Amino acid sequence: MQQPDHNGENMRIGRLLAPLIGLTVAMLSACISAGGGVAACDRACLADQMSGYLAALRAHDLSRVRLSAEFRATQNGVQLAKGDGLASTLSALGDLQRRYYDPTTGEAAYLGLAREGTDTALIAVRIRVARGRISQSEAFVARKGDALFNPDGLVALPPRAALLPASERRPRAEMIAAANSYFEGLSRHDGSAIPKINGCDRLENGTRVTNRPPREAPVGAPAFEFGATDCASGLDRMTQIASVAHRRFPLVDEDAGVVMGVGLFLRPPGQTGNFAKRNLLTEFFETKDGKLAGIYAVMHYLDADAPDGTGWP
Repeated sequence: MQQPDHNGENMRIGRLLAPLIGLTVAMLSACISAGGGVAACDRACLADQMSGYLAALRAHDLSRVRLSAEFRATQNGVQLAKGDGLASTLSALGDLQRRYYDPTTGEAAYLGLAREGTDTALIAVRIRVARGRISQSEAFVARKGDALFNPDGLVALPPRAALLPASERRPRAEMIAAANSYFEGLSRHDGSAIPKINGCDRLENGTRVTNRPPREAPVGAPAFEFGATDCASGLDRMTQIASVAHRRFPLVDEDAGVVMGVGLFLRPPGQTGNFAKRNLLTEFFETKDGKLAGIYAVMHYLDADAPDGTGWP
């Protein structure tokens, strides 16, 4: 008695179902993309969105870009009305520009110099893209008169421009852990547990505060600069920082090896002057082999009556 050819029958059914399966997968992919799911905006898409947003800021006209109904913007931790902040002051971008992209979260960021009229500023701008529209904008601006403001210093020692070689990249969780170890080191006044590349630099508002002899603070004030070596040194001297609160890491550019971190430096009792003010900042952590290779901060001292936070959950 001849046995049924199950393999042949299965192959025939498979050929019949293949077009239907392919169509179903395509429809699911389209639904995920339309809903703002994973891979809804890749690096090229995020680059276009960031370029368009920066152009709209320079034109003082946010109608040039597609904003979501729930669009929200902050600058130095303060919520803005649409069209305020850099959208009313930015006139040009500077010669030093870096851009970072995180397709996993739909975030893009700009770090670099800018012009507000005839004045130079150091800015960091983060946007979030969802369903093809910009839903968030977070800006940090440092200007002349702000602590350690030194745009020429950033030009002299800029963040790296090239993408990180694939052999030196690490998973995003490892990159975030390295960045957070720095905030932990500041809070504990101990840099011994920070994974770092020997000689790594830290720049605050463009001023290099590492790999140089630290300047002495005014009489009666706490030490206010790092040690003479790398970005993990001298944290024992930073006693004017009680802790780094409201930490978050909204963007991880795995290709560039860069993590954007945001936090608020809280102060211990008894501080005076700027050392008594909470310090809001964003840090761009360059990594290599899972270790910190450079830190670039844009920071702003908050007024006493400013909200206790960074402007975002």
